[in-house]
Amino acid sequence: MGIDIKIKIDLTPTQKRIMRGAVVGGVVIGALGLGLAVATPKQWKMNDPLAAADINSLGIVVKNGHPYSLRATYCGKTASTTGQVTVTNGYAGAKSQCEGVTTCGGGVGSPSAHMCTGDEILRSVQVGLTVDDGWYAAGNYANNGGNSIYDCKGWTSNSLSDDGSFWNSSQNRPAYDHCSSSDQILCCD
Repeated sequence: MGIDIKIKIDLTPTQKRIMRGAVVGGVVIGALGLGLAVATPKQWKMNDPLAAADINSLGIVVKNGHPYSLRATYCGKTASTTGQVTVTNGYAGAKSQCEGVTTCGGGVGSPSAHMCTGDEILRSVQVGLTVDDGWYAAGNYANNGGNSIYDCKGWTSNSLSDDGSFWNSSQNRPAYDHCSSSDQILCCD
């Protein structure tokens, strides 16, 4: 007599679309030899142990050896920096700094931590997390009537004439700050 055990993992419609897209995209890109590894759902067999790592990997994408969490929320912040996170490696440099933030990953940092995006900040606020003041990646362009707001030229500029996306915690809303300002990078994982 056999026993069938089924485990149901509830995902939101958005998470389901992301997983479907990630799996299909990963197969296509992998077939093209671009080296993208996408965490696909494990197919459990009878008597296989259920490991936390298998569940946690459902929301991770790995590109060029760098993991990136897809279900991220705010987890901490870096030391203060101008909008020139690095001269040539802006977004990736911000990710590197977030990987070392000890509040991301339970006190040891996390290889999938990265500079928060606007949707991750909003997700965090909507579930009741307090998000501090700091830089975040909006990934868009705007003009405030003077300076251009476009993530401090991809987080490579510390010019007073450039602006970057900034979360204003006292008003709980997006804002901008001059790239010459010293603010912390908001990290999500």
